[in-house]
Amino acid sequence: MIHEVASLVEMKSLASEIASRLPQRALILLSGPMAAGKTQFTKFLIEAMGQGPDSSDEVARSPSFALHHSYLTARGSVEHFDLFRLENADDLESIGFWDFFRDREGVIVIEWCERLREFGLEGSLPLNWPRIKIAIEPSADSASVGAISQRRRVSVD
Repeated sequence: MIHEVASLVEMKSLASEIASRLPQRALILLSGPMAAGKTQFTKFLIEAMGQGPDSSDEVARSPSFALHHSYLTARGSVEHFDLFRLENADDLESIGFWDFFRDREGVIVIEWCERLREFGLEGSLPLNWPRIKIAIEPSADSASVGAISQRRRVSVD
């Protein structure tokens, strides 16, 4: 389903709607160009799952330099991976990426999921985790690339 998102308020509403429908175990695969709003969407998703902006942990900071951040919400854990700086498959091994899929519940959000395909790992994701693919793209009528307040086209599969 494609959503035209005109503002942060609408992005937050969409993230809340998706959060309300998440099963106990879910894998969210986010794609889109740099500054499309993937981390902002993740922040709104985590807030909707019960971690407010006044929490002692900053909500959904971009894990680009660390590859991974973990958040505890009222509905369980959220493991947030940003694979933009992933250099090879060994980087995932070194942070215990595959261990997060072992017999647990929670939500795993992967930004730059297309990097898994680049390293031949997309087929290695566990099939027993329901997947939601979300592509965020600036709309064709956006005035300037990169500003989060611009219109976005969000495809949810």
